[in-house]
Amino acid sequence: MTISPQLRRTGSYERRGRARAVRDRSEARAYLAELARKEAEQTASARERLATSGAVLLSDLKELDPVAFRLFLRLLGDALAGMRHGTESVTTTTGDGTMEIRLTKVPGPHREAVVRTTDGTFRGPEHRVQITDLVGGTGTRETEAADE
Repeated sequence: MTISPQLRRTGSYERRGRARAVRDRSEARAYLAELARKEAEQTASARERLATSGAVLLSDLKELDPVAFRLFLRLLGDALAGMRHGTESVTTTTGDGTMEIRLTKVPGPHREAVVRTTDGTFRGPEHRVQITDLVGGTGTRETEAADE
């Protein structure tokens, strides 16, 4: 068994001398809190922007900013991943439970959807989409409940 030279010399692993000064991290914490607040505001705004008042064609969505587009792609990816061969529609909820998307294939000949973003154009197969903001109460969830 090997014994450290310091342990052999002093009988202790502890450092001797003055303790290190404690760093004040309050400025860094305040910066991170502000960053988190801004990100939460942007995400809430994107959820509100994406929520539809019913089923709409993908190509009927208005131009999306980068934050809303990233959220849209995540929603669309979740829905497409949940769609099984032979099914016409799928409903899924985001992993964090804040949004619900219902994606339905458009019958008939293949049509292309065009979604405009501030960074360019997104193209893909046309679908009907219904997006509900489960946190902000925006979307069809409340209108469906009122109709029942």
